[in-house]
Amino acid sequence: MLACLLPRTLAGQGRLMLEGQVVLASAGDTAPVAGVKVVVHEVGHRRQGPVDSVQSDPEGGFRFGFQADTGSVVLVSARYAGIEYFSQPVPMKAGRRTLSGLTVVVSDTSSTAPIEVASRHVVIGRPKEDGTRPVLEIVILQNPGDLTRVGADSAAGTWAGRLPAAALQFSVGEGAYSSSALTRRGDSVVLAAPLPPGEKQVLYSYALPAGLKVARLPVDDSVGQITLLVEELDRPVSGGALVLADTQQFEGRAFRRWTGPAGQGDAIEIRFATGVGSLGLALLVGAMTLLLAVVTAVALGRRPKAAGVETREALDAIARLDARFAGREGQVSAEEWGQYQSERARLKSALQSRLARGDPAA
Repeated sequence: MLACLLPRTLAGQGRLMLEGQVVLASAGDTAPVAGVKVVVHEVGHRRQGPVDSVQSDPEGGFRFGFQADTGSVVLVSARYAGIEYFSQPVPMKAGRRTLSGLTVVVSDTSSTAPIEVASRHVVIGRPKEDGTRPVLEIVILQNPGDLTRVGADSAAGTWAGRLPAAALQFSVGEGAYSSSALTRRGDSVVLAAPLPPGEKQVLYSYALPAGLKVARLPVDDSVGQITLLVEELDRPVSGGALVLADTQQFEGRAFRRWTGPAGQGDAIEIRFATGVGSLGLALLVGAMTLLLAVVTAVALGRRPKAAGVETREALDAIARLDARFAGREGQVSAEEWGQYQSERARLKSALQSRLARGDPAA
């Protein structure tokens, strides 16, 4: 993965002296770890993989000397209690001959170490030709302690999150974990891999079936921040403490954004109306209500003068406003949208007042 990000042209090779230390995190402090296997890795165009290995000394120290490519990336790993831990990757710059202070932090394990969901990002696209809607989820998991979370046994996961019951075509994306570690079990996605202290990203996708009227995203764990992006701009969203934010553009596609925290047991609901969207449906209901009022007035003998010229003009004005602004709330300024709402309400109120009074001027 890293190799594809490296520059195509290498400036050359040089002997690199690399040194660092393996430390154990415990109770907010660290202690050196002796006698563990330490491996140095290089990811470049000439070589991708382990280069050499040593045992850490009594002070947890390690030292390597090898030919490194300029433009490659170097990192170190140490295996402790059956789990592989990695240092931060370091890019090799031209002329660099020494690299010191590299640290590999390892930790003891626990099957009960708490795991938090720092954030959850859900992107729902428009329906495809077969009617299904593609969904991408990116979940940021956080281990706030100094113990690595492991499963209680070989079959147990370290974290699980629920999927919509109707989810189809589950697949794992290019995150921190592979499809062998991240799998679907019934209506849940389960991670069966150690979670060391810090943050890890989990990425997966699925599809919502064609004809689904309401998508329900369950929330098993309290989430610090949920960001929901829906490509169909007029779909109503409810649940948690989500609030409507702005509209975002990605590769020429517009998405309505909802954001906020959610508590354990909450559910986020997105309503997918068939035919017209929710805003279009509301406008249609409003127009039908006004039309029904006109019909009722005529049936009661309140005959609009000149075939209801002013009534038709008011209805036409409302229809023109609706046609101009329908589905564009996220594309115009808040001031312009507010003016539209105010003018529509004024026209509707005036028209309804005339009809209620049986005003012949209507």
